[in-house]
Amino acid sequence: MAIHILHCPSGKFAFVGNVPFELAFDAKGIDASEARACMSQTIAAKLAARRGGYLKTRVFDTREAAAEFAAAHGFAIERAQ
Repeated sequence: MAIHILHCPSGKFAFVGNVPFELAFDAKGIDASEARACMSQTIAAKLAARRGGYLKTRVFDTREAAAEFAAAHGFAIERAQ
């Protein structure tokens, strides 16, 4: 499973690649299987909102913060060659 950190145009950092749900999203009111069943992040976010929750893409202020978050959840980040 290759996970990389992308420097987004917004200046934030996010995960790309084969990213597990718990790293990709900050979620309340919806779980990974429900989000996959929606087949769209927008639809999944609307479902979570109807339940009083949310679904947001995780972003970080620094590359190091993203890497530390991944490591804390048991995932290794691939380094660019």
